[in-house]
Amino acid sequence: MSVYDKPQDVIKTVESVLSQTGVQLELVIVSDGASDEVVSVLTDIKDDRVKVHYQFNQGLTAALIKGCQLASHELIARIDAGDCMLPERLVRQANCIATNSDMALVACWVKMQTDEGFALYDVKLTQSSLMAGLTATDHRNFKSPVHACVMFRTSAYHKVGGYRSAFYFAQDCDLWARLASEYQVGVIEQVLQTAVFSASGISGRNAAKQRELAMLVCKLNELRQSDGGQKRSEAPVLAAARAIRPDAECIEDLSKGPECNVVKNSDFDGNYFIASVLSKTQPEAALIYWDKALSEKPLHPVARMKKLWCWFKSISN
Repeated sequence: MSVYDKPQDVIKTVESVLSQTGVQLELVIVSDGASDEVVSVLTDIKDDRVKVHYQFNQGLTAALIKGCQLASHELIARIDAGDCMLPERLVRQANCIATNSDMALVACWVKMQTDEGFALYDVKLTQSSLMAGLTATDHRNFKSPVHACVMFRTSAYHKVGGYRSAFYFAQDCDLWARLASEYQVGVIEQVLQTAVFSASGISGRNAAKQRELAMLVCKLNELRQSDGGQKRSEAPVLAAARAIRPDAECIEDLSKGPECNVVKNSDFDGNYFIASVLSKTQPEAALIYWDKALSEKPLHPVARMKKLWCWFKSISN
């Protein structure tokens, strides 16, 4: 796992990993320019199974590459800070791979929730839908498991080239697609993990960029599947992926005049998505997120209308 901020999330995730039953494990944590509070949490961990690597902030992909380099076991499992493994996740996934020699990757069902713990939805894939989704050449049919719920063979990871630095986002989609092109993938059809969807997280803030990269993953799938299996250059597609990076952040310098473009991270899209999901079953909780979204775009007509609808629905219950 890679860690950066939110020390309380780091604590609960580490506890869920170290509480796994039926397996021998090491927990590799990459402190990717983590805050002082997170570093303090990491230094307080007194467990020989935990291995911590400290580095300057380089982004999730670079942190995952380093973490996989440091991993010493035959299987690697992913987890993100804030997510929690149920006690049997690792042993169930390890047994699944051990009993299927052609399988290199196994996911599980995941219960998604907000930072505050409001239930959003369950991510449920079948083995056939995952295999078809990861090998799709049309982005509309592409499907990927939740990144942090996957376990894979270390040998297969290295054989296909591992995480690739060209993908700042959607590095998981690229890796899983390459694994699915050479091996079988599986799914344990049971919720074995909870995961947090945060408006300020990578998926919340960079959904559009992730969609662009998913389209490029499908182009790479097409290259692998075309021309009767002949090797075709991936260089142009990887160059396009390398160009998709986070929006630059800077502090406005009035001395530079109107040519200074200040780009600020926005949580609007993430809060809008969460509010839309909660509106269906938890209108009172949805109001919290409509307020967060409208704090950034107060005049957004659809958000204002949906908030009003949620308000009427909450007082009528």
